[in-house]
Amino acid sequence: MSTSYNARVDLDRPAPRGHDDPWVDQVIAELDGYGPAVSRSWDGRTSIDLTLPATDVRQAVTTTLALVAHAAGAVAVTGLEVLTTEALDRRPATKPMPDLLSVTEAAEQLGVSRQAVLQRIEAGKLAAARVGTTWAIPADAVAVLQAERPDPR
Repeated sequence: MSTSYNARVDLDRPAPRGHDDPWVDQVIAELDGYGPAVSRSWDGRTSIDLTLPATDVRQAVTTTLALVAHAAGAVAVTGLEVLTTEALDRRPATKPMPDLLSVTEAAEQLGVSRQAVLQRIEAGKLAAARVGTTWAIPADAVAVLQAERPDPR
């Protein structure tokens, strides 16, 4: 019987900074069907999250490593965590999904252009995660930027 597993793979590759990173687009395309999300890990490297079916954790690990090796090429894996979706959902340390904004919504809240938001993401000044071909920006990160802006008075 197949069970749903969630895998997070950390790679020895700096996190993507640009919104038009062909490597990220290729990885997401290769992993289509596994709900891929490419993001910045806690140490500034690249993380890939996947959801996949497997009969047991050993098969989930083996399949995850094979999928990532195929999609990411020669990039070394530096970490791997695999849990059943049920176990992940029960995890007490799992934080609820933060409110997320699109690039357009963040631009509206900051009173800047979409390009200015993308430049902030690229420069590492605004936290964001790539989900498919879209940037997801935590609303809290936008609020921090708003608070840091000088008062126009």
